[in-house]
Amino acid sequence: MEYRDLVVIGAGASGLSAALSAKNEGIDDILIVEKDDMLGGILNQCIHQGFGVHYLGENLTGSEYSQVLSQKVYQNNIDVMLNTFCTAISQDKVVTLTNEDGIHNIKAKSIILSVGARERHIKELKIPGSRPSGVYTGGLAQQILNKRGYKIGKEAVILGSGDIGLIMCRRLILNGIKVKAIIEINDKIGGNKRNFKECVEDFDVPVIKNSTISEIKGTERIEAVVVKNIKNDEKQTIKCDTLITSIGLTPNLTVPINSNMKIDSKKINMDKYNQCSIEGVFCCGNICKIYSLVDDVSYDGEYVGKIASEYIKSKNLVDIDKVEVDKSSVATDGITCLICPNGCNLTQSATGDIEGNLCEKGIEFFKDEIINKKRSITSTVKIKNSKDRLPIKTSKPLDFKYIYEAINIIDDIEVSSPIKMGDIIIENILNTGVNIVSCRDI
Repeated sequence: MEYRDLVVIGAGASGLSAALSAKNEGIDDILIVEKDDMLGGILNQCIHQGFGVHYLGENLTGSEYSQVLSQKVYQNNIDVMLNTFCTAISQDKVVTLTNEDGIHNIKAKSIILSVGARERHIKELKIPGSRPSGVYTGGLAQQILNKRGYKIGKEAVILGSGDIGLIMCRRLILNGIKVKAIIEINDKIGGNKRNFKECVEDFDVPVIKNSTISEIKGTERIEAVVVKNIKNDEKQTIKCDTLITSIGLTPNLTVPINSNMKIDSKKINMDKYNQCSIEGVFCCGNICKIYSLVDDVSYDGEYVGKIASEYIKSKNLVDIDKVEVDKSSVATDGITCLICPNGCNLTQSATGDIEGNLCEKGIEFFKDEIINKKRSITSTVKIKNSKDRLPIKTSKPLDFKYIYEAINIIDDIEVSSPIKMGDIIIENILNTGVNIVSCRDI
């Protein structure tokens, strides 16, 4: 049997942050276990921006956020096992792992469980109908579009207006898929206003509120959905060949259940130190609760990394201050500035003055976003001799009028490795002075 001081299960934002935190606390014998073929977890399929403003001080794409943390892991010589699943954790902290080499048992002094959350799927809503193809969760659609570059349909309906649903609306449209409507069960949008403006309003996509999907039509392939108003029971049928569901996340409890950990109301039972019912096993990230910002996921991992380190050293649990993003700055009436960690809530007065900014950069951000309608593009390009795709972005916001023409140019690009994050893929696209740059190394 192999022995380790610390085993971190799951290499998303919380797991990577936890491992780096423990390393910083003096724990050298660390192993990160990840089921995918690269570190980063779900971040690798999130090519949009909005990550890291608070935790890393930059507005990054998910791909870039993943790369920054992953590089730090390798630079700190932290051991990694990829393509490896954790099936269970015993009461005496033996981790059972499986991969192509067989079954591995590792006894650890402490374990951090950071396996994240899973998407709620359409069957959890008990919608009548058969099981035709063309129904995807938002995350699965992201993976197919962003990591593989496959087109998933021609006409889509999106169920749910959370941030994933809003972001997928724009992604589908820029991939040549018409989004016919977003269906929202509440009387207001679930995601933030900036995502709604840039991903829905920019493209004139209708939002049907106070409604849900009551029936899916089609046998081999989805042909239409029946939309029902929950207040007056009125129904309408919308023809489509694709349905994207964005109906929330729920903690991934597979390992806790297999390990006989205590579960309360579909949540893992933890004490104030994020320790579960097995002593020395700690949890962080979305397995604990669903966070709205990846920055808070990383802060939670950093906190648990410190707690686990102290446990390894002394078997004691100590009170440590936990950092969280100040939500009071998040925009309610205006937009949240993403230039720096201040995250100012920017609004415009009746006289046209821009208010709420702590520095001049906030004014420029507001002008670009609202007045001049400039938009950052994120997409992917083909990689020669690879099934994967390279995530890219514009070096700075581009006038909206150039968006479709720029996307057409990007779609025809094929790159060859090696490429570094930040390398220019297309210089001065459409003579706008804007470059298309890589968002990770290959």
